[in-house]
Amino acid sequence: MRELSGHGPYRDLAEGLAESTESLYREHSKASDPSVVAAIIREAIETASPRPRYPVGYMARPLLALNRILPARLFDRVATSQIT
Repeated sequence: MRELSGHGPYRDLAEGLAESTESLYREHSKASDPSVVAAIIREAIETASPRPRYPVGYMARPLLALNRILPARLFDRVATSQIT
């Protein structure tokens, strides 16, 4: 994130996202194990009728629920408020 967007107009957002991600991995241990994510990807690939989204990982389901009920701009504001 920092390498690609850390020097342009999205610098502050990129830095906030990078710090948030680092904190998630370092402090809270809430990041999904790669094998869990891989299993969901395999399920999506192997099914005859894949769903448009497969929630996996910490906060995936609540975020998708918020995305369904909030207007796009409000959802974006709520989501980005957690990383800046």
